[in-house]
Amino acid sequence: MWFAKPKPTQRQPHEDAVAWARKETLAFTVWKCKVYSVRVGVTVSLIVFTSKGMPLHFLWRWLAIPLLLAFGCLFTPLLYYSFMALGELLDRPGKSS
Repeated sequence: MWFAKPKPTQRQPHEDAVAWARKETLAFTVWKCKVYSVRVGVTVSLIVFTSKGMPLHFLWRWLAIPLLLAFGCLFTPLLYYSFMALGELLDRPGKSS
């Protein structure tokens, strides 16, 4: 399932410990990126629909500050986990031919 949390696996004796740890970390980081992406998307859609000129603009007076604070609180972890995922992807050892 796309949104399911990855299940932790046990390292097999023949498996490289570093490669196994990277695989586990990357799986968890990608899952966290998905979670925060969905949360940020919902918050952005709420901000768009309640901002001036949109159908629910009359709610902007009461929801502006809470929605913007929620967006900031959700966007920061998304950036963090996105940079972690990017770092894990860039840190992979090159494949020798």
